[in-house]
Amino acid sequence: MSQEIPSTLQQYETILENYRNTAIQSGRPVSSIEMIRELHEKAGLGLKEAKDIVDDFLKHHSPAPTMPANSEQIEVRLTAEIENPTFEPGHPPSRLGLMRLVRKEYGLSLSDARRVVTDFCDRKHPNLPVGSGTETVWTFLSRFFGQS
Repeated sequence: MSQEIPSTLQQYETILENYRNTAIQSGRPVSSIEMIRELHEKAGLGLKEAKDIVDDFLKHHSPAPTMPANSEQIEVRLTAEIENPTFEPGHPPSRLGLMRLVRKEYGLSLSDARRVVTDFCDRKHPNLPVGSGTETVWTFLSRFFGQS
């Protein structure tokens, strides 16, 4: 009888790993609620039991990779973009612009792009503006009032 329990727990873990991997590959966030629902439906567990198993699973397994595998390559590209902006010519580099670049060139989800760019900027360029909105308003006001 003790051999059935590990085999069942292994089956639950397989269901959860399959859900997590599918979510990551499709760019969706890994949702503990969806994991509970998946386990409830596929294994026939009650919601409380499924929640306990998912909580235990998440304690021992990372819900998603913390950084993309090519994060060093992304950082080199971000540094090059800050030094010589080519992605959005005519606009000064900003965190939002860098997020758009990372999403387009590396196919990351919005949350992953935000995490990568925020981590990069916090470490290497903490004063980089979030967006170009303030620069655009300043440029408009300078032209309107004739100041440069």
